[in-house]
Amino acid sequence: PLPSHTYLTYHWEHAFVEGQILRLSVPAITGDTSADTRVISCYDNSPGYQLMLAFTNEEQAFRFRMVEQLCHIHQYQRQLQHQGRRLSINEAAREWISHFAGQFISATATT
Repeated sequence: PLPSHTYLTYHWEHAFVEGQILRLSVPAITGDTSADTRVISCYDNSPGYQLMLAFTNEEQAFRFRMVEQLCHIHQYQRQLQHQGRRLSINEAAREWISHFAGQFISATATT
């Protein structure tokens, strides 16, 4: 079995069968990122279904975690812009990491 940090949960409008392989694709900041995942569980969570997915390899899991962090950093940069603070992406990344990276790592490691 894969370590727990290679799992993620996802809400979707359709049910899937346990064991089914799904390809996740994220048109991310760094270009298109895709990975194969296996449905570990699927239960009704109206409206829609809550899926637990496992990445099929560690490299894909790591890449998705990095893309997720980049998305959080870009969102943080936009929030600061709305507050009147204009930071470069590198400045926003350093600030986000100092404030939130510890929470991010522990939160994703348990999902």
